[in-house]
Amino acid sequence: MSIPTERVPKRDCGLYRTTTGHSGHEDHLGPGLLVTLHDHRPEAEPVVHFPEANVANRWSFARSGHPVDDAVFLAALEPLRPEGLYLLREHLHAGDEGKQTLPERALVMLGYNRSGEPILFPATLNGLTATFPERGLRFETLDVLARLDPVQTAAPEDAPPPDRLVH
Repeated sequence: MSIPTERVPKRDCGLYRTTTGHSGHEDHLGPGLLVTLHDHRPEAEPVVHFPEANVANRWSFARSGHPVDDAVFLAALEPLRPEGLYLLREHLHAGDEGKQTLPERALVMLGYNRSGEPILFPATLNGLTATFPERGLRFETLDVLARLDPVQTAAPEDAPPPDRLVH
């Protein structure tokens, strides 16, 4: 028997990892899954969506979702950082037996596998071009997320016209 979701404060919409099964739906909504949550209560009940396809290290999610009517499941969702570009706050040992070292302030792309495990894709810089590998460094815990600073990519509002030289 599930507990009504009204007993759980509204959750932010975004990426999560399931840590427990959804009561009555454990066969397809169990622990260890990457999902995106939309929680627009009181207008609509919370809904989780499953990953559908991964292109360029980023997931797209199915349009149809699974309504969440289990407060225990909803409260146990583990929030994840958004996929995208980050800088490492400190150097990091990764890869097989920690043999690969990523330097402090390294540019990485954050992604996840279907189990919600973080994957870092370190950038390779070649002149003015940054490229990211198709395969990254997987982490079994979420500890690595606390070592990431988001890259701010917004353009300045007062951008000069293209024919102007900026120093």
